[in-house]
Amino acid sequence: MPTPFQQSYAVGMATLLITLAAGHYWLGGHDTILLTSDSISTGSGTAVGLAIASMTVSAFIITLIRYAQEYRNHRGWSPVTFSSAARHALAVAVRNSLALFAISVSAGVLWQKVVGHAEITAAAATILVAALTAAITAYLSVAVRGAYSGYVSRHIGARPAW
Repeated sequence: MPTPFQQSYAVGMATLLITLAAGHYWLGGHDTILLTSDSISTGSGTAVGLAIASMTVSAFIITLIRYAQEYRNHRGWSPVTFSSAARHALAVAVRNSLALFAISVSAGVLWQKVVGHAEITAAAATILVAALTAAITAYLSVAVRGAYSGYVSRHIGARPAW
């Protein structure tokens, strides 16, 4: 059985490959793309904007997948029903996605304020988006295990004293 860190490494590498392929598709027609833009009304997308969208969607999907894996691994003794675990998985996925969205938008705005208008090649943008998304999903892969363990431990009642 692989350790949680080995699982998170595998999830991160799979996400890296998937996001590289998707980034190549998304940015295939561009020679360069804006990393950030110092104006809201540029009309074109930026690499940071694409990274935020990619990280938010991946965080939601990976949280649900890893939570389902944790439930399956502990189904034999889990004191929570599937519907209760599914509701909690959805709540954790929404919480992770919203928190990641807020943090990454704040970091993008700060980066935009410091750097301003910057352009990079489409290949560099694809690598940037894939690396950020893979790092986030690898972290969430480990963090979801703790969220599930905490949820289960809150539902285990006190043992009677013999």
